[in-house]
Amino acid sequence: MIFTDLTFENPASNIAFEQILLEGAEQAGDEAEYLRIWRPEAYMVVLGRGGKISDDVHLEQCQQDQVPVIRRISGGGTIITGRGCLMYTTVLSLAKHRALQDITYCHQHIASQMLAAYEKLGLEIESKGHSDLCVGDKKFSGNAMRMGRTHLIYHGTLLINFDLEIISRYLKQPPRRPEYREKRDHVDFVRNLAVDPQQLCESIQDVFGAEPGNVEWAEDKMQTLLAERFENPKWNLRF
Repeated sequence: MIFTDLTFENPASNIAFEQILLEGAEQAGDEAEYLRIWRPEAYMVVLGRGGKISDDVHLEQCQQDQVPVIRRISGGGTIITGRGCLMYTTVLSLAKHRALQDITYCHQHIASQMLAAYEKLGLEIESKGHSDLCVGDKKFSGNAMRMGRTHLIYHGTLLINFDLEIISRYLKQPPRRPEYREKRDHVDFVRNLAVDPQQLCESIQDVFGAEPGNVEWAEDKMQTLLAERFENPKWNLRF
């Protein structure tokens, strides 16, 4: 597994690169696997592939504040991310890990890896709901996935020192909520889990067995994806 710590200045490029990683792995063959860490500096709202703007997002507020609204390729709920979050992405081979074709097992497997990464830092966490990571009944990480032809992509947000009050400014209360959330609003449901970001990055890299390496990708592919999808309102705002 190749590890890369790569963040683009342009918010949409960070989301486009997820598709580049998945497609690149499928072109490279069964042995190709990736782990990416990235560290957003500016706010962005990121919808799941089938997420509905009207259900999830205060769109006028986002537009007024120039916060981009971007639709990713995976499912899952809508998030806002920015400085104070650590983002991780793993692309895994279904030929090497056939059990991951079971979606329930896939969530459990990745959760076990993340639990191990935090345990190495002396922190106890647990998995709740569909794919959340929590301390007690408060969520600090949401996760999503997409199953490809030969690989899957699994990625998530880790709240470390994020301004939690900002969430309700841009996100509505989700129409679907895990049972353990009950009726809590955003600020009462989520929390930061303060860790040293670099230590956490190294711990995640260790539990996945990833080694630093070069990820080959083409700039023209990035520009095409930005034009056709991730900077295109017809893609981002289509539902």
